Amino acid sequence: MVTENLQVNKVSVSCLQVRNGIYQAILEYYDENGKRHMPWRSTGLKERGNKKQALVVAEQLKEKLEKELQLKTLDNVETKTNNSTDILFLEYLFYWLKIIQHTIESSTFTSYRQISNNHIKRYFTENPIKLKDLEPIHIQNFYNELMEKYNLTANTVIHHHAIIRKCLDYAFKMNVIVSNPADKIQRPKKRTIY
Repeated sequence: MVTENLQVNKVSVSCLQVRNGIYQAILEYYDENGKRHMPWRSTGLKERGNKKQALVVAEQLKEKLEKELQLKTLDNVETKTNNSTDILFLEYLFYWLKIIQHTIESSTFTSYRQISNNHIKRYFTENPIKLKDLEPIHIQNFYNELMEKYNLTANTVIHHHAIIRKCLDYAFKMNVIVSNPADKIQRPKKRTIY
């Protein structure tokens, strides 16, 4: 199962508990298989007079765990990418997004992520295909569905095309695929408004 922006494990602070006089943060997240995890992390703060500070530390522990889990997920995808031909296109797309996150403007990255998490994620979750097996016809079928089923404009489909093409271009440059199937697609014609 592929999850949003490789954030397989969105962590939340479930609650604070006191164990042996020390505040413990109980964190909660679901893994890529939907299994619930509730790890305990010590805040290191004594119970008396430290509840507000314990909440602050709990949030820091949550952020730390979330970063650890994201790195672990990214490492797993990198391993699949480097050692296997079984990586799904959608997994690779979110891997690529993570790589380019700090190389483009934050507004551009936010736009890429939103588009990827909407129609691209839905379509390629319902129609999973390995990166190595992705053909121009698969991409074309996706664009056709966007325009016919969801009535998206050609301009909007062009935005989807740009993301997919750039992702696949990166895979080609990294020798993960032998050619970029998005280069063989005729993208929709942009409409000008008068």
